[in-house]
Amino acid sequence: FQSDPCVYVLKAADGIVVVGVFVDDLIFCGSDIAGVRAIRSALAERFSTKGLGKLTHYLGIEVDQSDGSIVLSQRQYVDKILAAFNMTDCNPVSEPLSPSLRLTKSMCPSTDAERERMKEYPVRQAIGALMYLSICTRPDISHSVRDVARFCSNPGFEHWQAVQRIFRYVRGTRDLSLRYS
Repeated sequence: FQSDPCVYVLKAADGIVVVGVFVDDLIFCGSDIAGVRAIRSALAERFSTKGLGKLTHYLGIEVDQSDGSIVLSQRQYVDKILAAFNMTDCNPVSEPLSPSLRLTKSMCPSTDAERERMKEYPVRQAIGALMYLSICTRPDISHSVRDVARFCSNPGFEHWQAVQRIFRYVRGTRDLSLRYS
């Protein structure tokens, strides 16, 4: 059974047990509840563990397991990155990037003075924050983030403005979530 290097899957006659691991945080789930309990007990015998109950937050992702669905969102993370990049009070837009905008290499700084000026703008950090958001719960911004990320090594002011526009879109859509049912 193929899985991610940090996701362990046990397939048994009674169902499956899945354990997601990130450093010292583990998530247990599966269709074999007895198997989940057995694995948790085996780990508790060998290591000091603390069960935190039903999953509500994990790595900046809010988890809601009501009404038979699992809903993943990152409202708090969105608020945090908007504050970090001084975009809390920005005006929302309806699209992450303008359809008429074509980001190009010609927008990159070509002189030392221009490159020095661009050091004032945290382009790489902002793109990293948006990339985490797009990977976890916001596939709607993936294409736009990919477009601006192509210029991470030498971003120009137009690239920074495109990043800010993605933040403006995220602010207006901060309540979007993924629902699995």
